[in-house]
Amino acid sequence: MRSTFYLMLVALTGLLAACEQSPKRITTEHGYQFIAYSNKGGIKPKPGEKVAVNVYTYFGDSLVGNTLRDLGGPSILTLYPKEKMPANVPAVYDATLLMGEGDSATVYQKIDSTMLARIPKAFQDLKEVRFDVVLVDVISAEEVEKKREQVRAQAAAVTSGVNNFILDLKSGKLNDKLLTTPSGLKVVMVEKNTGRTIRDGETISVQYYGCFMDGNKFDSSFDRGDPMTFIVGSSIPGFDEGIKMMSRESKAYFIIPSAIGYGEDGRPPVIPPNTDLVYYVEVLKF
Repeated sequence: MRSTFYLMLVALTGLLAACEQSPKRITTEHGYQFIAYSNKGGIKPKPGEKVAVNVYTYFGDSLVGNTLRDLGGPSILTLYPKEKMPANVPAVYDATLLMGEGDSATVYQKIDSTMLARIPKAFQDLKEVRFDVVLVDVISAEEVEKKREQVRAQAAAVTSGVNNFILDLKSGKLNDKLLTTPSGLKVVMVEKNTGRTIRDGETISVQYYGCFMDGNKFDSSFDRGDPMTFIVGSSIPGFDEGIKMMSRESKAYFIIPSAIGYGEDGRPPVIPPNTDLVYYVEVLKF
């Protein structure tokens, strides 16, 4: 009898300890429900810094978003000082303020009318969205500035290279390097990898620089230091065609005639109608 009581006491003690250690919901500064699963004592992020986070988004039990799958890596968030805080602070942003490097947590965001409009009909009865968050890295203000300098330097180098390409193109120096396809697309390969070429429907990540035939730039991911991720087949025909001639870590120039670019409509207000385009593209991964 005494031994049975002792076993029950041990079991009850273990259960109470487990309850004490189980994660608890707390309310964040902006009213979101937050559950921390680990506290590894890692570096805490501060205003002015950036954080790299893996985020898994759930509607009920359905995983609908995954930064590793959708972006090819963590999402980068900038932490603003209070005086510059956005009016509507996202739940994931709020969660990172309570986490340290290496920590994982869950945060819940109630579904308002704005969010409801973007949710598929199958999930219209949901009251909240769940985000599982892993804080991968804290990027200090010094690192942020160093990165900005690197971005500026790379952007300047790419701009110079494109301007020289335009001059060489107009002078005829590149005639023997131009590959012209039946659609009228012209391609100059700068670096060609021996791997397989990219296929329709694949999700790829690229850096690109777009300009007109006179060299005037209309867009550049190099300026932002932020590669573009997209599904091959979803862009303008000339861009998709050129991409499918490339492989991983290859670099190329595309000269895209208007007919396989933005055509008669253009893309107001950035690209006028019937305008030929030049792109410099670097494939990062797919």
